[in-house]
Amino acid sequence: MLRKEVPVYLSGSGRETTAKKGRYLRTGVESTGAKAVKFKIGGAHGATTAMPHRGAPTSCSNCTEKLGGKVALMADANGSYDAANAIAIGKRIQEMKFLWFEEPCPWEDKNETKAVATR
Repeated sequence: MLRKEVPVYLSGSGRETTAKKGRYLRTGVESTGAKAVKFKIGGAHGATTAMPHRGAPTSCSNCTEKLGGKVALMADANGSYDAANAIAIGKRIQEMKFLWFEEPCPWEDKNETKAVATR
């Protein structure tokens, strides 16, 4: 059977989670009918593995309030965190009911990723 529709999610290329980004995503959801939104948090492609979360979950919360619970929420850290920071952030976004937390640690560091996955 061939699909007639392909589900999509919206994601901005920037890492800012400001009110402007919230409006952009809300408008995108309304105009496309997307059922999910992915936030980029952390640094660009693993800028540093010891990077603190810098308020990423709080900032995401500010954006998600504007989406009114209409879509699934996801986060992509691009391998920016060590296990300790990733676990702390993961717990926060889990409380916010995010569907997934993509690449919390550098992909090549299997031990860090395993530590996060087993928490």
